[in-house]
Order: sequence, then structure tokens, then C-alpha cells
Amino acid sequence: MLGYDHAQHPVPQRARQEPFVEISSSSPRKIGVRGGDRVRVSTTRAAIEVKAMVTKRAQPLMINGVETHMIWLPYNWGFKGLSTGPSGNYLTIDALDPNVQEQEFKACLANVERVRVPLRYAAYGG
Repeated sequence: MLGYDHAQHPVPQRARQEPFVEISSSSPRKIGVRGGDRVRVSTTRAAIEVKAMVTKRAQPLMINGVETHMIWLPYNWGFKGLSTGPSGNYLTIDALDPNVQEQEFKACLANVERVRVPLRYAAYGG
């Protein structure tokens, strides 16, 4: 996906005006969402709400006989600039490789669910 510099350029920003999560075309049946629905993506670190983008690019894997789904989030959204909004970086670990100080590969377990109560109200029981 586009890096920070490209995300702050007006042309690519108009193509994707808000953050999204790519999910496989077989995931919506399992979690009850359609493309364009608001979903909550959560990890042990944080939770964000974004639009679901159903795609064939993110196909499930078979791992030890269990169908395992991958998701993908852009990381280039942030607090200021043209592309503001929740970032996939909120969900992942911020560890650096101890030898070269390169960011750890952005991979973690996540849950995706259809938004029924907006995140800002979820803590209050709806």
C-alpha cells in the first residue's frame, strides 16, 4: 500500500477517503458483513472501526487443517494531514528489531466483527 508521503498526496487520497480493512470474500458469510459495512477490528492492544472491503486478494489459508483468514489494513492513516483516521498501527506491536532498529513485521491476531454499537459508546454498555 501507499506509504505516508503518498497518502498525503491529494490524488491517491481521493481514491481511498477513509480507512478500511480488506477481508476475504468467504469471511462475510461467517461474520455477517458486506462490503462497505462498518466493522470493529480488535487486538489485545487496541480496537478501531473501519469500512469492510471484501476482496479476493486476501484468501484464507489452511493451517493444520483449520481455515485461517488474513486481513489487511493500511497503516498510513493518522492524526493530521489529508489521510486522517484510525491506523492499522494502533493494533500492532511497536517493537523494533534489537540489532537494526527496523520495525517488527506487522502481524498479529485480530478479531473482525460487524459494528452494532459505535466504539465510543461500547464501554458504556451501549
